Amino acid sequence: MVVSGNPASRAVAVAIIVAASAGCWNDADHLNPLDPLSPEFENAGTVELVVQDRSFNPLPGVAASLSPGGYSGVSGADGSITIPGIPPGTYTATLSGPELAGAVDTVSVELAQISRTTISMNAVPTLEDLSLTTLHVSRWWPQDDLYALDVVAVVDDDDGLADIASVALSIPHISFETVLQPTTAPGEFGIRLTEEDLAGAPLHSLLGRDIVVSAVDQPGTPSVESPAWLSRIIDEVPTTASPSGSQEVPGGMPLLTWNSSSIPFTHTYQVDVYRVDDDVDTIVYSENGLPSSQLTSQVTATLAMGQYYWTVSVVDEYGNRSRSKEAGFIVP
Repeated sequence: MVVSGNPASRAVAVAIIVAASAGCWNDADHLNPLDPLSPEFENAGTVELVVQDRSFNPLPGVAASLSPGGYSGVSGADGSITIPGIPPGTYTATLSGPELAGAVDTVSVELAQISRTTISMNAVPTLEDLSLTTLHVSRWWPQDDLYALDVVAVVDDDDGLADIASVALSIPHISFETVLQPTTAPGEFGIRLTEEDLAGAPLHSLLGRDIVVSAVDQPGTPSVESPAWLSRIIDEVPTTASPSGSQEVPGGMPLLTWNSSSIPFTHTYQVDVYRVDDDVDTIVYSENGLPSSQLTSQVTATLAMGQYYWTVSVVDEYGNRSRSKEAGFIVP
């Protein structure tokens, strides 16, 4: 439009154009969802979290919450969590899952945008099995009996067994701590502790006391500690009957016999035969799980000529043992 004429006419024309323009603006349709006047406008964005382990594998079943606001979600099979309808701002994402160390991260949300964040979580090492058994050994020398504690722990970690940094044992009431050593079995750690190792504390003093075994992974996350206790110490010692001393066993297939015991609890017997060569003892025959009513064991393998000794042990249902003194014999 071209406005001409005197100044008064031009002013009137401009006023008309402005009024018309204003009317058109107010009457326009607000269809853009980003338009605050649109009925579809939502002052929010979307948070997408991708949860994985330290080997970049997805972690399902992880719960996430955003604060402030209490928004939440759970990861699916692909490890992703989508939480829509989050007002723009900065939030703290807290993640938790079974056998996982908690994780915390910061998430920034923008209007109508998807905020993607990848979070790695560390698996907590777990104690799959723990065995505490006692050993009582009667011996010729030294003359005092040996008492020992055998500890075997089986540990697992979803990040892999190589992630296990150490497995430790503590006995709080005597302020004792030590580290278990790996065995040849995957994830297994063990140690034998004598009363001398326990700073002279009698093994009987540990009955009913907390014994705690815990594992720590490479990032330094410990397993959940759960105290365990000794079940029994067997004081009665079984005794051998025959062969004994320097008795000769022609044919090399001795019949091992031992004396009955008055042990009141459920138990079995175990026999072990050792060959002695230049002060090196090598086990050559063993039989365990013999019923408490049985007092003999026939060695079924023919032993070569040489010097031997054997022992008989009482074993209870928990694996606690009490072993006899050595009984020697010779195969001529």
